[in-house]
Amino acid sequence: EVRVLVLDELDRMRRMVDDLVMLAKSTRPDFVHPRPVELDRLVDEVLDKARALADRQWRVDARVTATATLDPQRITQAGSSQSGSDEPLRAGMMLSNEPGYYKTGEYGIRIENLVLVVPADVPGAEKKVLTFETLTFAPIDRNLIEVSMLSESERRWVDDYHRKVLEIVGPQLEGEALDWLKKQCEAL
Repeated sequence: EVRVLVLDELDRMRRMVDDLVMLAKSTRPDFVHPRPVELDRLVDEVLDKARALADRQWRVDARVTATATLDPQRITQAGSSQSGSDEPLRAGMMLSNEPGYYKTGEYGIRIENLVLVVPADVPGAEKKVLTFETLTFAPIDRNLIEVSMLSESERRWVDDYHRKVLEIVGPQLEGEALDWLKKQCEAL
């Protein structure tokens, strides 16, 4: 029985990595105008807009006092346009891609990025299709990665993603923080 549970968990984690690979293959820097933003204030802004748009119970599970480099207009636009909505995805929308696994009362594992919905150029496609462009960048915790289970293309995706994290976040850091980021972004 334990073996079945472990195999099920490994399969679930593999699907999460597959989802991350699929969702993060677009590059459209002209859509985003990042700047340093205080995250606690941004959360308050998004919640205020969402409360005004939809009669729902809104809850923040965790709050962080930090500054992140992002495009606050995209963040608040996404939060307000999708709050409580069953609306289909359209180019220009933003959402949170957060594959995760939670064991009630014990622990949770989540990898989270904000993504922008953008048109995709798919040769031979019969209709217009959309894809996702990653907007937020933070290193993926290596403790979550079982390298031996990754295909070569998945490993390449993680390494490319970490190179992009270092390229975007690295210039904003120095000293020990930069050293830590470089270590986290080393190739698998």
